[in-house]
Amino acid sequence: MVSEKDKKAAFKESLGDTLLATVINFPLNFFLISFCYYMEFTAFQSTCFITAVLFTIAVARKYFVRLYFHEKYLTKRKKLL
Repeated sequence: MVSEKDKKAAFKESLGDTLLATVINFPLNFFLISFCYYMEFTAFQSTCFITAVLFTIAVARKYFVRLYFHEKYLTKRKKLL
């Protein structure tokens, strides 16, 4: 069973990751849409290109966010022992 403490930690991680994603994706979307418009991509080409870029960045972002929170967990755990 998941403890309240674990639920709170999971919520903090989710919120932090989502806020970081918003800060990254808002300007990135503007740039990517402008680039697609400049390159005269079709709607389908734009969709594929933007999805691929956002997917790649999301995987990298999530990887680093997860490592950050795992390191915080390990540090906190060491202090308790």
